[in-house]
Amino acid sequence: MRFTLHKAIAPAVSKAAGLYNMSCTVASKTTCGVGRRVIKCGYQQIADNLIIRWTCRHPFKEEAMTPVVWAVVGFVAGLIVMWLVMRFTVLKSGQQQAQSLNARIAEEESARARDREEIGKLESRLQYRENDNAELKERLSKTEGQLRERQQTVATLETQVSGLESARSDLERAMTRMEDRVKEGDARLREMEANALTLDTRVHQQQAELDKLRSELERRDGRITELQTKLTEREKQLAEAEDILDRQRVTLRSSSGADKGLRAAINRQQAEINSLRQRLDEALKQAASRNQRLTQLQEALSERKAVIADLRHQLYEATRGAAAPDRVEGVGDSVAEEIAEMEAESEAATPNMGEPDEAGPET
Repeated sequence: MRFTLHKAIAPAVSKAAGLYNMSCTVASKTTCGVGRRVIKCGYQQIADNLIIRWTCRHPFKEEAMTPVVWAVVGFVAGLIVMWLVMRFTVLKSGQQQAQSLNARIAEEESARARDREEIGKLESRLQYRENDNAELKERLSKTEGQLRERQQTVATLETQVSGLESARSDLERAMTRMEDRVKEGDARLREMEANALTLDTRVHQQQAELDKLRSELERRDGRITELQTKLTEREKQLAEAEDILDRQRVTLRSSSGADKGLRAAINRQQAEINSLRQRLDEALKQAASRNQRLTQLQEALSERKAVIADLRHQLYEATRGAAAPDRVEGVGDSVAEEIAEMEAESEAATPNMGEPDEAGPET
């Protein structure tokens, strides 16, 4: 009887145990193989124990297996199946929750790792910012010190600028005075240039006069030579006349009347000869003095030419350096003095050189 009941209940219990084992197998895929075998054997043993206990407590007879019993058995089997399904569902949901929790834990771990990395980066950036802030504070303090120095420098420069402005006004006034003096110097310079042109004209005139004096001196030298020749001839004639007189004195001592006329003629000739000698000596002296004066005039002329060249150079320097009116005035004064000296010397030399030779026509 028990065997028959066992045979009747065993399929349902085995089916329920199989479903439960399948659910446990699916639920325990994450576990190892030994655990799966232990769970499977445990559930199979539980099913067998349930059947044995139920058969021991309820020793039914064969005629007691009515539809009610089958209904109860089916109800119990259904409850077992429902419990197994619910357990499978709960286990599956728990597994999903565990997986989701593991995923969330992994995500949280990765997020924490990222947060740690971000925190490290933020700490490094914070340290960099702190260092930068300290450096900026130091630079700010230096900049403030430089700003104070610059302000002091600006105040000093403003003082200097005010002094420079006053100096500028003084310089402008001085420049105005200098411009006036430069204008005066330009006027003096034009006057000096006119004087220089006049001086050149006078130098050319003096050169022409000197050439004229040289020609006149040469002409007078020729006349002196002629006079010397005539004097020589007259001396020869005088010697001949003296010889004649000596001879005639011997022959004419007896005739006193005729001798008086001849002596008067001889005395006149002798006086004329003496006068010629005296004039010749004076002409020679004048020629020597005029030669000496001509040499002096030539030297003075060469010196004046050098002075004129120097004055022209000074005029050029004064014209080029127009900012030195005192120098221009000094050059003008020196030019005026040189011109006055040359005029005085030329006026003193011209009458001496221009005297006519009175001895020439008389001889």
